[in-house]
Amino acid sequence: MPGGPGAPGAPGQEQQKPPERITRLRAVLVTDKGIMDSGPIDAGDAVAMNPELTTNEGWMRISVLLSRFKQSKDFAGASLQQLALFGDHKGDFNVATVQLVQENQPLKADAGPDRVVKAGQEVTFTAAAQAGSGKARYSWDFDDLVEGIGEDALGQKVTRTFDEAGYYVVTLTVTDPDGKRIPQVDRINVNVQ
Repeated sequence: MPGGPGAPGAPGQEQQKPPERITRLRAVLVTDKGIMDSGPIDAGDAVAMNPELTTNEGWMRISVLLSRFKQSKDFAGASLQQLALFGDHKGDFNVATVQLVQENQPLKADAGPDRVVKAGQEVTFTAAAQAGSGKARYSWDFDDLVEGIGEDALGQKVTRTFDEAGYYVVTLTVTDPDGKRIPQVDRINVNVQ
C-alpha cells in the first residue's frame, strides 16, 4: 500500500538505495576434468552496445560464449558439475535464469520494409532479433549514399528524424562482438516527402 509502513517515502522510514548494478562478471565452469574460467566479462559494454538487453525492471541479459573459457588441458567429453558466477560488487546479486545453449545460428540482418515518411517525422527502426542467445551489435547508418557507410546509431531499436525530403538508403550492420560469426548487412530505402 503506498505510504504504508515500510513503504518508500513513508514518514520515519529511510528510503533504501537500489543495489549497485554489476558491470563486470566472471563465470567459472566446474567439470569432472577441472575448472574453466571465462575471465572478466564487461557487462556494461554489452548493455551499452545493446540497450535492449536491459529490461525496465533492471535485469540484464548476458551471454557468454564457451570460447571465452580458458582451458589449460583437454576438456573433450567433460561433464559440467557446477557453474559459479561472480560480480564486481560486494554482497548478493540475483540470477534469474541460466541456460546452456549451442549457438550455431548465423547472424541475421533485417532492417524491416522500405518506408515512406514525412520530413521532420520521427521514425523508429527495429532490427529483427537474433536466433539463439548470442549477443549481437546493431549499427545503423542513415545516409550512406552521401558519406559512405558510417555509424549514426547503435541498438536493435533506434529512432531518426529526416529533416529534408529525398531518398535515403538506411544500412543496418549486425556484428558479433566476439568475432565468431560473419557480419551481416541489410539496406532499406526511405522516401522522405
